[in-house]
Amino acid sequence: MWKNYVTVGIRALAKNKTYAFINILGLAIGMAACLMILLFVRYEMSYDKWIPGRERIYQFQSWYKSNDTGEENKLQMTPWIAGERLKKDFPQVERAVYAFGTEPVFIKDGQAQTVEDFIYADGDFLSVVPLPLARGNSNALSQLNTVVLTQTEARRLYGTEDVIGRTHSVISRGITRDFRITGILKDLPKNSHLEISTIARIDYAQFNADTPQQSPAGAARTAGSGRS
Repeated sequence: MWKNYVTVGIRALAKNKTYAFINILGLAIGMAACLMILLFVRYEMSYDKWIPGRERIYQFQSWYKSNDTGEENKLQMTPWIAGERLKKDFPQVERAVYAFGTEPVFIKDGQAQTVEDFIYADGDFLSVVPLPLARGNSNALSQLNTVVLTQTEARRLYGTEDVIGRTHSVISRGITRDFRITGILKDLPKNSHLEISTIARIDYAQFNADTPQQSPAGAARTAGSGRS
C-alpha cells in the first residue's frame, strides 16, 4: 500500500514540477529556519550552565533610582562594603568575593603591553566561582598576591602554559605589583557572561590605601559575586 502511495505522489509531483519545486523549497527553508532558531535559543539558554554549582552562585547588582533625576539604573557594579554587610546580615551566604575588572600593563623583560579582561579579586574567587583549571588546583587563589591565567593568556604572554611558580608583574595606578602564578585556567567557553584572562588576588583595602576616594566604603564601580 505504501508503495502505491509513493508512486502516486511521485507522479503528481512530476506533473506539476513548478508547483512541487516551490512547495518543497518553501518547506525546506521553513524547516531550516526553525532548526536555526531552536539551536540559537538552546545556545542562549546554556549560558554559564557549565559552571559547577551554578544554581548556588549569585552576582550582587545595584538597582537604584536617582534622587536628582528620578532615573532608574540597573548596574552590575556594587560597593565593596555591600559584600561585607551581606555576609554579616545574612548567615545563609556561605562565601563572598569582591571582583573588579581593569586593564593593567604587563611587564616582561622590560617590555610592556596592555592586558584585557584582567580581574582583581579581594578573596578566593575560585572558592565562589569554581572555574575549571588546566594546571594547579582549586586552592590556587587561597593566598594573597597569587594569580591564575587562562591557557590562551599564558601562551600569549609567555609562549607556554608551563608557568606555575613564575612571577607575574603588572603595573596598576603607576605601581608595579608582583604576583606568583599558581594556576592555569582552561579557556572559558563562549556561552559565558564571564570575560576573564587573568584573576589576581589582592587585599582591596590595602590596594586603595593611597587613593582615599576609592576607599572600601565608597568604591561603587566594581562588580561583586557571591554564593549563598
